[in-house]
Amino acid sequence: MQLRKYQEDGLVSIRDFFNSSLKTGIYVSPVGTGKSILIAEAAKMRKNVLVLQPSSELLKQNYEKYSYYGFPASIYSASLKSRQVGDVTFATIGSVMGEKDRFKGVDTIIVDEVHRGSKKDNLLSELVSYLKVEKVLGFTATPIMAQNTKDESYLRMMDSYRECIFDNIIHITQIQEILPFWTPIEYKFSKVQANSSMLRLNSTGNDYTLESLKRFYDSNSIEFKILKSIEWLKTQGVNQSLIFVPTVEEAESLAKQIKGAELMCGDKKLVPDKERVRIVEGFKSGQIKYVVNVDVLGTGFDYPALPSVIHGRPTGSFVTFYQHIGRGVRQAKGKDKFWFLDLVGNVNKFGRIEEMRFEKEKGKWDLWVKDRKLTHRGYVSKVSTEQLSQLEDSIKYYSLSFGKYKGHKLSTIVRLDKKYLMWLSSDDFQPSTDNAILDKRASEIILKQLNLI
Repeated sequence: MQLRKYQEDGLVSIRDFFNSSLKTGIYVSPVGTGKSILIAEAAKMRKNVLVLQPSSELLKQNYEKYSYYGFPASIYSASLKSRQVGDVTFATIGSVMGEKDRFKGVDTIIVDEVHRGSKKDNLLSELVSYLKVEKVLGFTATPIMAQNTKDESYLRMMDSYRECIFDNIIHITQIQEILPFWTPIEYKFSKVQANSSMLRLNSTGNDYTLESLKRFYDSNSIEFKILKSIEWLKTQGVNQSLIFVPTVEEAESLAKQIKGAELMCGDKKLVPDKERVRIVEGFKSGQIKYVVNVDVLGTGFDYPALPSVIHGRPTGSFVTFYQHIGRGVRQAKGKDKFWFLDLVGNVNKFGRIEEMRFEKEKGKWDLWVKDRKLTHRGYVSKVSTEQLSQLEDSIKYYSLSFGKYKGHKLSTIVRLDKKYLMWLSSDDFQPSTDNAILDKRASEIILKQLNLI
């Protein structure tokens, strides 16, 4: 297989990572870059490799690409009814965790869609620690995680988020590099701007609450707009669409009103595995014209000929937005454009994905859309410059607001634990409250006064 230049460049970065002292690395691979090929090439570079995917669909896709090269591999997945372990094993993490001892000897873990489940208290972290692996390489198009404070949620790059087990980005393929291999995106928006005042973030900060999504859907007449959008697409010669809505109730109602539509959701009582396979295969063959989808076919659904997506689901998650629009950008014979109908204001919130880029500053990456930065390095401070300047005058009376020295004066801590204060003042500590910002600044002041930094 002839590799594209950006793939060859990426494989150099992967080889350098495997030969380096780094334990973890993130490879940023946008939709349509041939990630399965890159994973296969990476697996070929090592022995005793475990390749993890979040779903059986992605597992099959990555396994088939690896097998295409003629190299032997095993599948370990309960849903695929195979529990074979080999030099290279493709698996879902849920299946592996029940029998971790069978994977002792694995020295490399490759993770697809690594933005999912990469916090230090999650299963992947537990598995990496248990197996004592040498290398962990993660692939994702969206190296983004949401960080919450009491008042808000904001986007952080994974390599600058202390709760993430990955602290190095080893390679980024920019979207601009692969635009020649994408189908051009045609956007269409609702004529009436949606009222989003009722949307509320859930407890994770990653998306909106189900209740507020329902209120949004009803108050903005999204069902009516979706039905009108289908009719409009027909005038453009487009007779197939993947439709995103917030809940099963809304999906069931909508599917009944669209001729040839099928419901897709994660509830196996409503859509058993065999039915799910039938719907996916029927949609890809063109026999099924419309799939009304609830949080299932947003990631890893590979259907290059998909001509349109109707987005009737507002989201607070950049990852969700990117993955949904990414379903349609792959090229296919006879496909000259991909329609993305945004009825809920997601493009206005996040921007057009073909205009997104990653930029590096002071050793860390950020995500930009045109001149707008979507990610933050840390908490968006409400501390005034006057508050910060007053710290110097009262530094000997200042006490920390959190942590193991909460309530202790800096003048005491500096004698007990200078290393702690040096950590507080370093880039490794990313404050997420106003008090923590004051603590960080106060630590810097006292260490400078003592000529320790």
